[in-house]
Amino acid sequence: SLSLACAAGLTDRALRELSAAARLRCLDLSGCRQLTEASVVELVTRTSRLDGPPLRSLQLDLCPGLGRATAEAMASSPHLRSCSLRCCRPLPEAAVAWHDTAQRADACRA
Repeated sequence: SLSLACAAGLTDRALRELSAAARLRCLDLSGCRQLTEASVVELVTRTSRLDGPPLRSLQLDLCPGLGRATAEAMASSPHLRSCSLRCCRPLPEAAVAWHDTAQRADACRA
């Protein structure tokens, strides 16, 4: 598990490097306001293909650069079990946060 919540200097480049961490299971990037959808989508995609335990939980609250593309990538990841995108760009309620398979299915339909 790793929390980089409110890490003001966390950039897309740093996130790309972080996505190579094969043992990362839970990640909190809440409040990292510089992140873009492209880097988070890449993180979700890359971590689902790594050998070893996959990323299971991703918290991205208060990241204004994130929205629908991020929610879609997270909902389509077969390994993510929990996510949160509260206080980001406007999203359907079902896509904002989920913590089980049924809620993830709702997020995919949102």
